[in-house]
Amino acid sequence: MCPKEALRNKMSKHFAQTQSQFIGPLLISLITFSVVLVYWPTFYDLILEGKSTGNYTHRIFVMPIFLIAIWRIRFDLGLQPVKPCWLGLLALFAGGALWLVGELAFIQVLRNLAAILMLAMAILTILGYRWFVTAIFPLFFLVFAVPFYGPIVPFLVDLTAAFAFNALQFSGVLVYREGPYFELSSGRWSIVDACSGIEYLSAVTMFATLFAWTVFDENRKRVAFVAGAIVLGIIGNWLRAYLTMLIAHVTGNQFLRESHGTFGWYLFAVLLFFYCMAGWNLRNDSVKSAANGAPEMAFTRGAAATVGGSWQLVLVCICTLLVILAWPFLRTTLSQASRTETVQIPRIKTAGGWIETSNNQTDWKPALTNPTRQSVQTFERRGTQVSVHFGLFANEDWHSKLVSSVNKLVDSESRKWSVVSTSRTNLTLAGRAIRPKTGSIVGGQQRVVAWHWYSVNGQPTADDFQAKLWQLSSRLRGEADVGVWVALSTPITGSDQSAESVLRDFAESLGPQLVWPLEETHLE
Repeated sequence: MCPKEALRNKMSKHFAQTQSQFIGPLLISLITFSVVLVYWPTFYDLILEGKSTGNYTHRIFVMPIFLIAIWRIRFDLGLQPVKPCWLGLLALFAGGALWLVGELAFIQVLRNLAAILMLAMAILTILGYRWFVTAIFPLFFLVFAVPFYGPIVPFLVDLTAAFAFNALQFSGVLVYREGPYFELSSGRWSIVDACSGIEYLSAVTMFATLFAWTVFDENRKRVAFVAGAIVLGIIGNWLRAYLTMLIAHVTGNQFLRESHGTFGWYLFAVLLFFYCMAGWNLRNDSVKSAANGAPEMAFTRGAAATVGGSWQLVLVCICTLLVILAWPFLRTTLSQASRTETVQIPRIKTAGGWIETSNNQTDWKPALTNPTRQSVQTFERRGTQVSVHFGLFANEDWHSKLVSSVNKLVDSESRKWSVVSTSRTNLTLAGRAIRPKTGSIVGGQQRVVAWHWYSVNGQPTADDFQAKLWQLSSRLRGEADVGVWVALSTPITGSDQSAESVLRDFAESLGPQLVWPLEETHLE
């Protein structure tokens, strides 16, 4: 072979290898861009979460880390053949259906997770199983962009409050606790949702997962490291809450009384630093070699990526695009078909000896976000008093939802009111059995017992899932979108049990009016 031909072959081989390291990130980037473009409102919330409030979190880094992780495995991706997986269309279709349900029912977590699932399934469908397996970690990492930890917040609040109370007592601090409500000689504290440490736990878990994937080769070590980080996140928040109250107490509230969020992040940064240092010492030999300057061996396996069956690839791309485009179109069609009506809250008529009064013994009211209308009526009978709170939600959108974690008996940021205990009770309204949520509420010298349930198009329920299901069914049928957040409250003058008896007697006396049937709704 002549020198020129050898040089030409060498340059061709080098070009093919250079081209191969870019084909993986390029193809995945094109698919990602296409899905993000079609579902831009959803991914906008994922990528720029907190932009509307200016309260950015660690989740804003998830998408950049995803792209960096794809680039990091570019050599492995370049070795994989492109073989479309037609079964991926079924999973893509299921992801689209879940996204539509999340959109129509205004369930943000379901919508966001479905969008990420569709992105992953689009890659599986077009590029094939080997590409999907190779890129499984970057695709899984996108899940951290979704704040799906909400259901465990009350559990974390209870654990944090219990630890802080016991730790303060052990430290010799005189403290009285009622639920998440603390009374110290230096002031009052309450462990609210923001004190659950869920953001710290989420950040620690996300960073630990990235660290474990980068440093360890064995899945056993990766799982163990992330599990340890979760424990660190939970216990670290216990220490944060305890130290915050202790430092504020011993310094006469000169430090950490008003603003202690920054202290928490500093504490977790220190804990995570030492935890990662311990993990770094347990890293794999291959990582140690790379850290000591060993050259990276690229393209020592196989040949560059190949694309087989061009017509098959074109066809699967078209089918994938059609499935991706179908769901936003269906969402728009169903939204236009839904009835939009303006409604008013009807006045409850007196019954069973209950007489309406304007003299409300408490100023408590539920914390509702952007209801269409809100009203309160107070009734008296033989020295007892009950208030009826209605929050009307008609023609819902993402900023005004009947069933939402931001609608609650007491705002988690409230400095006056605190829910000290919650439970469920059995109640029959107009022949329908429901299990309202109950709460004992404290605010200064005032104590209140409140019951809460929903009424969706005239059907009462205290189950969040059931209410969402009824709303979704109404929207799919193009019916009116009307829901009511109902709460009964009464001041506690004796025991909680006597207050609950008052609420039960009131509900049984005025039950038909509390069901809120749609035919009694006044349309403007």
